[in-house]
Amino acid sequence: MAPSEPRRDLVVLVADKDMDLALRGMLARPESLATRPISHTILRHEDHDAGVRLGAHEHLRGAAADFRYALALFDHHGCGADARPATDVETSVQERLDGAGWRGRSAVVVFEPELEAWVWSASPRVHETLGISAQQRRDVLEHYGSTDLGKPGEPKAAMHAALRLSGRPPSAALFGELASAVGLRRCRDRSFQRLVGQLRKWFPPAA
Repeated sequence: MAPSEPRRDLVVLVADKDMDLALRGMLARPESLATRPISHTILRHEDHDAGVRLGAHEHLRGAAADFRYALALFDHHGCGADARPATDVETSVQERLDGAGWRGRSAVVVFEPELEAWVWSASPRVHETLGISAQQRRDVLEHYGSTDLGKPGEPKAAMHAALRLSGRPPSAALFGELASAVGLRRCRDRSFQRLVGQLRKWFPPAA
């Protein structure tokens, strides 16, 4: 008898609630992602970024028969391997996933330096969701050193500064709001493009 097909499309191991809600917001928008609808389960590692880096292969090993594909997501900053290039860190985690039953159907994405870098896309929905004006957004970017991608050098600190200006408390729910509202096709962040590109490869839109 042939083995049964995995029941669901995708299992994702993330480092925290911020990533969880951001990814849920993205996956709820298959048309914006340019994918078909993706059935998915999102798991959080109790040891956050370092836990995903060191233990993704063990955490996901038991799910290999139940899902077609797997993702491991975590921040470069705080993962315990900040001194190494993010691409090298991804490779080392990928090698362990390959040995845990996920060869050819998994991917690792390390956010550089942290998930908050995604927040600072060029979309006007960013400052609207954060509750600040366009001028305040420019001021925050100038203060925190805009990169060649138009993002602050310290994205988490910049995000918290913007929220102080608006009087809005930081919360994981904000990531879900941003992922649900901001356009997904304009972001040039390497980790974002890697994630979206992988999802499009695995789950192309139906013909």
